[in-house]
Amino acid sequence: MALDPEARAAELGGFAAGGFVVPRLPKPLDVHVARAAANNLILNVVNLDFEIRKIVVAQGIQFHNLDRVNNENDAGETVIPKSLQLDFPDIVIQDDTHAVFVSDVQRVEYRIEVVNTKDAFKDALQTQGIHVIYCGHSRLGRGPCFGPDIPFSQKPDGTLDRDLTGDNWETGETGKAAQFGVFRMGRPFLGAGFLELDEHKFHFRPVPADVKVDRNDIDPLSSVGGTTSLPTRFQTLSLDPIVDSYHGSHNEHTRDGVLAFAGFSDLLATDLKCRCFTVFSCDSLRHFHEIVRKRKGFTRTETEGFAYFVQGLYFDIADRLYLGSLFEFNERNDNQSWFPCLEFAVKRTNAKLKAARANFSTI
Repeated sequence: MALDPEARAAELGGFAAGGFVVPRLPKPLDVHVARAAANNLILNVVNLDFEIRKIVVAQGIQFHNLDRVNNENDAGETVIPKSLQLDFPDIVIQDDTHAVFVSDVQRVEYRIEVVNTKDAFKDALQTQGIHVIYCGHSRLGRGPCFGPDIPFSQKPDGTLDRDLTGDNWETGETGKAAQFGVFRMGRPFLGAGFLELDEHKFHFRPVPADVKVDRNDIDPLSSVGGTTSLPTRFQTLSLDPIVDSYHGSHNEHTRDGVLAFAGFSDLLATDLKCRCFTVFSCDSLRHFHEIVRKRKGFTRTETEGFAYFVQGLYFDIADRLYLGSLFEFNERNDNQSWFPCLEFAVKRTNAKLKAARANFSTI
């Protein structure tokens, strides 16, 4: 069923202004844990034979910890890793981006690291045997998107505002494209809605009407139909010379616009070695599943190639719930397939989301 674009815009607008209310969360399961040595990641105080599992949490633009702290309705309840201590007092928070949790039942030591740049995200995807979690925007099917902290400012009426324009919403700012902008892992084409271009004002490549387009290469949330000229106010944003006619498009979220080039060049150039790739972003199942699984060929075996996606609209409370659900798995799992633990975490996360009346699930 198509999502209501007005409701979608209102939800995202509320989040951008610090208006998203964190739902009441269910109590975590009781788990047996052991405290790790806060200043020593090589040894833990329980058993030197515990399996070490590294989790890299990649926070996209507008979903940094600073964004969450500045959300007046959050009160730190979604900041990673700090918020995990609300549910698991025994977790060791080493600093703002590192934490260690030890499960003596699983015989697993979890080491969590938070990153927020495109190059660090790619490095994580190429690291053998780790779990990578992306948390942020899907950019309507373009791919994970990264940028610097965006400071809030107070308007004369007392409300909060910030500048959400610029190339970090697409190609990345000049000289910083390796760090910021979209990590391309979507279909070759998608609809760039005029509403979106007005909001973010990024440079892009509209698709001329004489370019042949296969409908299977268009993002599932976009459709192509008719032709259109590029409105004057957007012509300076085109990275290519202006032509008379372009493919027109419609996007479920941003309505009418022009078809734009997208693609999965960054994913194609990445040697995926992580053991699990979890994509927490809006509609990531529809946007990216086929690209990751079929076109990239990231296939699952008994022990490698796990991937999970979001169905519906994503909010950042899922990060805390999902990580906590991994900790809650209550069986020995060291040096075995992660599959039982991952499947438990997905089901447990979805149960928590349902209890919190969140309108999305993990698949």
